[in-house]
Amino acid sequence: MEDKLEGLDFTESYLLGWKKTSNTLLLYLDIFIEEGHEKFEKFEKKSRFGCYKLGIFEFDKVQSLQGLEVHELQPTWDQKLKEYKDIEEINFLELSNGYVIFETDNKKIAFDYSSSNLIILDSSRFF
Repeated sequence: MEDKLEGLDFTESYLLGWKKTSNTLLLYLDIFIEEGHEKFEKFEKKSRFGCYKLGIFEFDKVQSLQGLEVHELQPTWDQKLKEYKDIEEINFLELSNGYVIFETDNKKIAFDYSSSNLIILDSSRFF
């Protein structure tokens, strides 16, 4: 999984929402894609700060979840800006031996998991 994360800068990325089921956690993200990554696309520098893509980080068999007060917070579409509203800017993400620490300005999310999958979307909408 760590190879799949190369070329992605999570400290320049944003948390847009999440969904927790009985044993799965989905994190909805706006991910900063670095030049050289296979999903990188050139962007209009006057109107954008970098190449961003929507992503869903899926974690299976989640246990000992800390830091999320509600089980679901769906991403909110901003019709005026034509993009999802950011909930939090990501400051830190560490995946190590089935354990995640995920920090924003106002949240520290931590949990154990058995497997993970990061899906980077080519579309501008989740739903």
